[in-house]
Amino acid sequence: MIRSVKNKVKEITRRKDLLKNGHFVFSVNTGRSGSDYLGSLLATSKEVLAYHEREPYMTGKYLRLVEKLEMDGSKKDRMIKVNSILRDLAISGKRVYAESNHMFAKTFYDVALESFDNVTVIHLERNIKDTAKSFLKLRYFTDENDVWSRWMIHPNAPMCFLKFPQLVNEYELIFGYLAEMRYRSQYIKENFNANHIEVKLEQLNDITFVSSLFKKIGLSMTDKTKNLVGKKLNDRQDRKNDFTFKFSQEKFDAAYQRINAIYQFEN
Repeated sequence: MIRSVKNKVKEITRRKDLLKNGHFVFSVNTGRSGSDYLGSLLATSKEVLAYHEREPYMTGKYLRLVEKLEMDGSKKDRMIKVNSILRDLAISGKRVYAESNHMFAKTFYDVALESFDNVTVIHLERNIKDTAKSFLKLRYFTDENDVWSRWMIHPNAPMCFLKFPQLVNEYELIFGYLAEMRYRSQYIKENFNANHIEVKLEQLNDITFVSSLFKKIGLSMTDKTKNLVGKKLNDRQDRKNDFTFKFSQEKFDAAYQRINAIYQFEN
């Protein structure tokens, strides 16, 4: 009993120390853009407690909150993520926490960036049309996939930054979502003090770039890092060459042009 109390006090003390002296690494990305690969790369560094996604995942009910309410209106509920991160890091004995979860830019960027003093944010981008095709193959934003709404903010949600006219099909919904996420990346860079690093997915296949990225974050590479660079990790359905539904190039191009007229994907 005495040992249990002492351990609890020690953990609480360490949590307070980590708020000021810990290092926290997150990623802004759309999903289907290499976040799993990024998380695995970061996990090869001995200094890091790293995850792709860690409970609480901040999906579902937390996503519904930020879709409907101003961020301040749900902040108390969403602080659960900060507390969980501190608990995990305190128990691990490490000082660096990394999570490449794409929910960061939707449901916990504000509470994390306001709570932690030393934060690195990796803004990870994949070619926008390739990402859209990945979403289409997995049938996101359709009734054929019953899980996407737990993870993806709806581009017509009241609290989205961008305001679109009614989007009429999955092509427009997907490009609308991708535009919203690109805008969120800009918003976070401009409004929150952190070590912001921009990364293209293909750059993570270059060992020289990965070495430079690790230095910018303050991490040490290992043999595991070098062995992992360039290896594909995610074998979901979108790795197939063919669509499993009737793909319309006309709808794809029209949706891109419609959303691009509102939010320019390419500068």
